[in-house]
Amino acid sequence: MNELTRWETLTPLARTRLIRRLRPPRAPVDPERPYALHHEQERAPDGRLERVNVVFLTNRECPWTCTMCDLWRHTTTTPVTADQILRQLDHALERLPEADAVKLYNSGSFFDRLAIPPAAYRGIAERLRSYRRVIVESHPALLGRRTLRFRDLLDGRLEVAIGVECIHPGVLEALNKRLTVADLERAVAWLHAHTLLIRAFILLRPPFLPDAAALDWTCRTVQWAVDRGIQTVVLIPTRTGNGIMERLEQIGRFSPPSPDEIEAAAAFLFAQPAPVRLLDTWDLARFYPCPDCARLQQERFERMNQTQTWEAALRCLNCTAP
Repeated sequence: MNELTRWETLTPLARTRLIRRLRPPRAPVDPERPYALHHEQERAPDGRLERVNVVFLTNRECPWTCTMCDLWRHTTTTPVTADQILRQLDHALERLPEADAVKLYNSGSFFDRLAIPPAAYRGIAERLRSYRRVIVESHPALLGRRTLRFRDLLDGRLEVAIGVECIHPGVLEALNKRLTVADLERAVAWLHAHTLLIRAFILLRPPFLPDAAALDWTCRTVQWAVDRGIQTVVLIPTRTGNGIMERLEQIGRFSPPSPDEIEAAAAFLFAQPAPVRLLDTWDLARFYPCPDCARLQQERFERMNQTQTWEAALRCLNCTAP
């Protein structure tokens, strides 16, 4: 496909059309129910090991259509109402245990008014009175008055997760986020100025980089986040699954991270002085050819995420010579 070989020269609109054309079908969702929920433990920026409830709210698709994103698969094609969002949250909280923190993830930006209606903010805040920390996600372009309004309604502290992805200017542009490194700098400064906690999502081996440079730019991006005082830095192994990423892999413009690259990136991350360093372990097994290796390393990374202490790689006896 011709457009893929000249991706960087395409307009954001042309990229968006191609990304959407190559997608697999959406998953069925119910606007009255969150599409997923679970309970986990995670270290907080103040050092506590917290109980965390995670609610994946069902709402309209994010308008940015990022190249690597597959979160749209669990979104609606039309906006949901404030009442539907509150019923989703009620459904989740009735089924989740007591916790110290809550993540409200919505496959896009919490402060997109067509995704999470501002009319729902007060009802959401009332339902979250018992939580000492509330984590939401947002595109930097949507930070502003709605962010501060929601913050002021909460009893707990607000943490905002932003997709930093990769600070390579060409890669950031090619990811179709319509965002520059300067925009990220301004967003981080704004969040700090308003005493909001910050979480950065960073791609482990993003597309559009030569193999020799991919790990280096992941580490540079981690360093950028740490240098700017971002409290929680999350490495996310970049994966296929949305249509366009498979095509980019076919033409050599993307390769999923290898186990050695995951190991090297995690070692760099855990050597940094950020308060919280996390390697995302969702679907981690797909990056390991051996299922026993995948299980061992996933369990290890999950322990490291909780303890914030580096552990040496575990040896798998099924695929390592004695």
